[in-house]
Amino acid sequence: MWELGIEVENDVVFPPVRENRYEPDYHAGAIETAQMFTFFPEKVRCDVAKTLKPQDNFHPLAYCGDPASFDLEFNIAEFTFADVKLGVL
Repeated sequence: MWELGIEVENDVVFPPVRENRYEPDYHAGAIETAQMFTFFPEKVRCDVAKTLKPQDNFHPLAYCGDPASFDLEFNIAEFTFADVKLGVL
């Protein structure tokens, strides 16, 4: 384990988990797609994301999660946007 020597003044707070979220949601699933859509909507191919089926590994496609449900991640998008506005990130 590496020691970074960073002092944290407050506890890390995560938004509540959305009920019925597909797990695992590691990469390019609902959470990351929602975050990308919040900040870079022109980079998210919603037409494609909505057609992708949930998958629990990175094969055959390079995502793990359920990108099609990204628009249900209200907590994630609002939480991330609030952190950026407050200068936390």
